[in-house]
Amino acid sequence: ILANAEEAMQINSPVLGMKGVQIYAMLEPFDLLRGMVIDVLHHVGGVIKLLLTSWFSKSKKREKYSIHDKLTLCDAKLMAIKVPHIIKHPPKSLTIFNKWKAIEYFSWLLYYSVPLLHDVLSDECFNHYCLLVISLHILLSDNTTEDMLLLAEESLHKFYVQYPNIYSAELTSMNVHLLSHLVLHARAWSPVWTMSCIPFESMYLRNTFMEQEK
Repeated sequence: ILANAEEAMQINSPVLGMKGVQIYAMLEPFDLLRGMVIDVLHHVGGVIKLLLTSWFSKSKKREKYSIHDKLTLCDAKLMAIKVPHIIKHPPKSLTIFNKWKAIEYFSWLLYYSVPLLHDVLSDECFNHYCLLVISLHILLSDNTTEDMLLLAEESLHKFYVQYPNIYSAELTSMNVHLLSHLVLHARAWSPVWTMSCIPFESMYLRNTFMEQEK
């Protein structure tokens, strides 16, 4: 982490998602890697938004990984899905994915995306994406074994390493980089769903509404 951060400062450009050295890295004996947990809600949501932009954005339509021409088809299939009542946020149109809430990116990742994309993405992109889906299903589970964590760790490592080759080094953001640390945090702290700001979003919105009502 520090090596990439220092290189980024030297060349004044991000290196594998690192933009520079944080002040916390200078505090001893604070461990920058293990001492700060990852907010999985916004972290993984950021990765999904980046992938959706790469696949469906008009500005990327000439890239080999683009499926911009399949946007209408995928959107129609997504909007036809009838979700059970336990999912509080039903699907929203892919045409406005940049306005989705973080929890809606999670629903796309965990429930809708694989059956919608399996015959749309190239085999390389689809198999690469499934590494992320499998890992998150494991890490969001209440009961995980060491074998399951090893599978998630290996899958996330492959996803991270292959990302620049499938997309580009410029698209390998900090959120993509942090994926490689998720299993470490799950082992050190707890299942990653406990590291989420999801429970606080409704509280924030409720307090904001109450303030506006005053």
